[in-house]
Amino acid sequence: MWSYQSMAHGADSLMYFRYRGATKGAEQFCYGVIDADNVKRRKFYEVQSFFRDMKKYEEAMEAPVKNEVAIVYDYDSLASFRIRRQSILLDPAAEMQKFYKAFYDQNVGVDVIPEDREFFSYKVVILPQMIITKPEMKEKVEAFVKNGGTVIVTYRHAVKDADNNVPFGETLPVHYNALAGLNVEETESLQDYDAFPVVGSGVFEGVEGTGGIFRDMIQVQDAEVLFHYADAFYPLFCVG
Repeated sequence: MWSYQSMAHGADSLMYFRYRGATKGAEQFCYGVIDADNVKRRKFYEVQSFFRDMKKYEEAMEAPVKNEVAIVYDYDSLASFRIRRQSILLDPAAEMQKFYKAFYDQNVGVDVIPEDREFFSYKVVILPQMIITKPEMKEKVEAFVKNGGTVIVTYRHAVKDADNNVPFGETLPVHYNALAGLNVEETESLQDYDAFPVVGSGVFEGVEGTGGIFRDMIQVQDAEVLFHYADAFYPLFCVG
């Protein structure tokens, strides 16, 4: 079933590790499609039947997959987080996967693309923890939004420049203040998943929850606020 799913999600080809079980060395017990006794059994015939099935649907398998959602997996930002960790719990890859799972659970296809890829053909673009900001990326995002696209940004967005330095005299998110309609006044690194309570407002009135890992204290310019912090000192700030 994993094999069928891989092909249905756009794989061009598929290989199995391993074809034949090893007789020597450290991988003697990495059993294969055919084991060390060289006898064709269930595993061999299942693999054989899978490829026969796929041959019947070759035309469908080669049809293009056109997804309307993209997640930008920015390698420069990942490197920045590796160089200087900001919370022992902050895992940018895991945060990206949370967004992917939300769409996956709704059977919505998602492309995971690098930062330099064009994304104007999508309807929704997600920029999880894109801590590195570049002028050309900001221009692409603005043009995408002006053309009706939806962009989702997260905390720790646009904090550093392309040289991994914090820009002097710039308020977070750097160069995205007008587009997001907010400023980040303060930040706090937390070492707990449930470090603070949050309460909803507007359409989320009466909804309560908790947050952790990291938080931004946000001052809104013209954005709609959906949740506020509910612990002492922080109620005036909206959630980031």
